[in-house]
Amino acid sequence: MLKLGKKSSVDLLSGDEGWVIFKFSVPIILSYLLQQIYTISDAAICGQTLGVDDIAGVNDVFPILFIFLQFAVGCTAGFSVITSIAAGRGDQARVRRSFAAQLVLGGVLSLTLTGVAVLTLKPLLRFIGLSEANPGVWRAAYQYSLVIFLGIFAQLYYNLICSVLRSLGDSTTPLIFLLFSTVLNIGLDLLFILAFRLGVIGAAAATVLAQAVSALLCLAQVIARAAEDDLLLIGQIFVQNFAQGEDLRLALVLHEGQHIDGERRLQLGLGKQAVQDDVRVCLALELDDDAHTGAVGLVADVGDALE
Repeated sequence: MLKLGKKSSVDLLSGDEGWVIFKFSVPIILSYLLQQIYTISDAAICGQTLGVDDIAGVNDVFPILFIFLQFAVGCTAGFSVITSIAAGRGDQARVRRSFAAQLVLGGVLSLTLTGVAVLTLKPLLRFIGLSEANPGVWRAAYQYSLVIFLGIFAQLYYNLICSVLRSLGDSTTPLIFLLFSTVLNIGLDLLFILAFRLGVIGAAAATVLAQAVSALLCLAQVIARAAEDDLLLIGQIFVQNFAQGEDLRLALVLHEGQHIDGERRLQLGLGKQAVQDDVRVCLALELDDDAHTGAVGLVADVGDALE
């Protein structure tokens, strides 16, 4: 289950308010600074490796990209509000459901934004003053924007999962993955532009791929947390009920002494079978009360969200 209590999380509900806010805010501030480095390094590499028309085309489409991408980022930030409220109340079931709902909404929003952006790309390029009369700039602007729009899902899910982690009090993990994404993007820029000679397509693909890899790693982090908590819960239930079963077995053996006849052996077997059944029932009940943890996991939550 998605919980607080990890080493990278900050408990926002206890302790000195100023110190808690400071600890939580520092990684976020560093993330914004690192985001600027991300943008500057990307622009510097493109400026040193691409042609004049390519650079002009990439720079000209910034307003269009900003509108779509920032709209997506704003939606993901709004989605996480429900998660943060549920986490603050200690309602872990609602935390899981809200996360599952965000995954579904993120997919719908990605498809919608991608469809609208791709279908309106050429009119938007003309709206900002670009023309097919300058084929070099037009081609660069169109190709770069098309790849970025087709990869909207990568940035949306990356920001969505980072927002979820922050809503749980963890502002450090998103910073770590942003650092990884920045380094990966620089490496992919050099690989796609210099080695593969992909031009603006390579620059855009490097950005999308870096964000997609970071999004997958963030998702793996969230799933790992859920799996760790669920396995711990299952282990605790099993140990408790196994101990009860051992107590019953020992009581039956001591009662009958060393000479247990066939009838008593049958009773002992039935008693042990009853304990095993009790373990299964208690385990199922505990998992159900804990909002479909364990085997059902996030799949069941997504199903609940779709109903």
